[in-house]
Amino acid sequence: MSAKAGFLNGITVTVSGFYGSELTELKQQITNNGGLFSETLNHECSFLIARKANTRMVIGALSESNRIEIPIVTREWVQASQDAGCIKPTEPFTMPLLYNLRFSSCGVSINEYWSVYQALVKAGAIFCSDLTDRTDYLLVSDLENVDNTRSKVRAAQSNTPPIPLVDVDWVKRVIKAKKILPIAKKLSKPKTIAHTAPARDTETMAASSLAMRMMRKNDITTVGTACQAVKRRAAVIDFDGQSESFQIKMSGTPASRSRLEEKDVVVYISGVDDRFKTDFLVDLERLLQDLDGQISQLSLPPTHVVVPPTPIINTVKVLVGLATGAHIVTSDWVKEWVRSGGDMPEPETYLHPDVRRAVRYWQCSLARLASRSATPLYLFSGLRVALLSHNNPRESDIKTLLELGGAQVEIFDSIKSAGPEFTDILSMLDEQASRLSSAVPVLKWSALVPYLTKPWMVTGSGRMSNFESLRNGEEDGE
Repeated sequence: MSAKAGFLNGITVTVSGFYGSELTELKQQITNNGGLFSETLNHECSFLIARKANTRMVIGALSESNRIEIPIVTREWVQASQDAGCIKPTEPFTMPLLYNLRFSSCGVSINEYWSVYQALVKAGAIFCSDLTDRTDYLLVSDLENVDNTRSKVRAAQSNTPPIPLVDVDWVKRVIKAKKILPIAKKLSKPKTIAHTAPARDTETMAASSLAMRMMRKNDITTVGTACQAVKRRAAVIDFDGQSESFQIKMSGTPASRSRLEEKDVVVYISGVDDRFKTDFLVDLERLLQDLDGQISQLSLPPTHVVVPPTPIINTVKVLVGLATGAHIVTSDWVKEWVRSGGDMPEPETYLHPDVRRAVRYWQCSLARLASRSATPLYLFSGLRVALLSHNNPRESDIKTLLELGGAQVEIFDSIKSAGPEFTDILSMLDEQASRLSSAVPVLKWSALVPYLTKPWMVTGSGRMSNFESLRNGEEDGE
């Protein structure tokens, strides 16, 4: 074994939070570099390599009762030491307080959200819009006033094992204490949140009652089958940071259906304040009060993304809208829809000026692709992407962007774990993307956003040639 390969030189290392092929690969890396691997944390261990901050071993190592003082580092420390041929100082690689812990939020106001978001990300946490089995905590506004009717709360409590609920105050106390604190085991009586809706006739109220019963039962299959049978239209409202995406399946008279576009209408709202979201829901209720509504949760590519008239922020929803050829309109589009009495206004007039050119570009490009295909095509349709996340806090958002844009995505920590079946590799660490040698084309994350927002600045035309230029790092001026 070379001197460089033996930098650990008999030092005992243990790991926590790694499983499957990732664990096997890490064990091999330790032993190949002269180290000894320990299955448990003991006095012989000199380093603990952690995958995330809340594993039993990590919590035990950090507890005040533990008498084993041991550096807890991320996996990057091993790679950096291997590259240098010697043990690197642990300080730059010390495990952050909330390292790799996944948070999703539900019912948290914008002010509360931003009061803790930066601190959480700085502490190594990852914010995800969706609630999955990989979610570690569901962030709510106040544990003493939890709305148990929200789908994320129900899903967290019914998950096996249940996903812990934490509130904004708990996060602030954790950041201040610099350690993960116990979570309240019991919640006080949940608060019932009343929603005021416009008056409806008996038939509409009965339909809404049926819809709500079906939603509580989470009977998505039944709703979807029934709606498909009668070819109903759809409208989806998906709010940033909220737990529900409501899909309103609509039938009714031909006259009422003609108010909608021929295809399903899927509306995202991004970057607007809570008051506008509430007003929009009420307005939509008024627009649809003469329709037989059935509601279910569903995630679909958008046809419209509503943003404030202020300078646009490239949120994931805006990027998804560009990748799917959606209309990205200002809130004036909704106001005009309400003012007209239900006739949906032409979105072209209300496109946000910051992305108007990009919207038209992608709509034309996708229309050309669709003309040669029997199925709907989006920007990433047909791609199988290996996403090298490198513990990036936006991992879940980027995966959502690619999947809603038509790609099949799998997340990997290293290129060695990805098989040959992928058409593209998207690296969220630009430095690594530059030095990766792979038979599969590598795309930099930093190039993806300008590719979507200013595609005319990228050499070539059409989906695949644009991707080829991004892979080669070629960019032209406007």
